[in-house]
Amino acid sequence: MGATTLYSRRDVAARILAGECLIIYHNLLLRIPQSWVNTHPGGSLALLHFVGRDATDEIEAYHPDMTLTMVKSYSIGRVELVDGAWEPLVPPIMTGWVRISNSDGKMEWYREATAAISTENTPQCPSSQILLVDKDLSPRSHAPTFATLSPPPTDLSLKVQVRHSRAYRELHKRIVDAAIYCSALLLHMLIPITG
Repeated sequence: MGATTLYSRRDVAARILAGECLIIYHNLLLRIPQSWVNTHPGGSLALLHFVGRDATDEIEAYHPDMTLTMVKSYSIGRVELVDGAWEPLVPPIMTGWVRISNSDGKMEWYREATAAISTENTPQCPSSQILLVDKDLSPRSHAPTFATLSPPPTDLSLKVQVRHSRAYRELHKRIVDAAIYCSALLLHMLIPITG
């Protein structure tokens, strides 16, 4: 398998349910090893909240060029697109599911909380909003399912989200090209004054 392998949304979901940490970056499917999830400088949540989602904009915003070159080495293939974009899944952590090491040292799913998802879709209570509440102690499931990874119906348009992402990327490029991230004022704010 490699950069020529094409993964469907269902393929990606099945691999996530099997315990893999998969993130999309420029339509590449990245498989992030557990060792890197555990030691990521931005913390594990920075990765876990993008499992099954396109993290291109966030990865490029928060990583230097040297790191971006390394990111592609985690690619195991490409993903199928819908209207030129990846149709996101809901990361298991957003519905209360995490992977923990059991007594044998093997990773297994553990439910930390229960997701309360609105059945309505109103401005006051959008269906895309997920609230985590104390976990239900009744033994329903031992692992997330494809339904768990499937987002609820929403008025959000994938095409509009793609437009927003492109506009963000253009703005980010203009900021980089103008060296605004390297400005003296910004550096002064980031570097503590000693003495």
